[in-house]
Amino acid sequence: MKPEEIILRCYAEKQGESEWFAICVDLNIYARAASYNEARKMLAGFLKEYIKEALTDDREYADQLLHRSAPAYFWWKYYTIRARVMIAHWLNRFFHAARHFSALPFTEPVPMRPL
Repeated sequence: MKPEEIILRCYAEKQGESEWFAICVDLNIYARAASYNEARKMLAGFLKEYIKEALTDDREYADQLLHRSAPAYFWWKYYTIRARVMIAHWLNRFFHAARHFSALPFTEPVPMRPL
């Protein structure tokens, strides 16, 4: 992590047959797309633009804008998904069983200075 970056906690989960929902639980910003990679890329763009606006045009409200956590339900989902993936990876080390996940946690490094 670079000194000018912040790491944001996010997750993406498949909803239905052809849609992924990705959310940043630290800032309560989300995106929907047809694939995991597309949803993650779209969310990263939203986050970068949001932080840029908070640090430039809305500087006087930056503290409030950058501390807008998601509701508890989404935090619960984030930690549940993260725990399931960690346990599955641990089990895979011993049992060599391949897993396919319909939900994945990830972190998104975002610059904390105007772009």
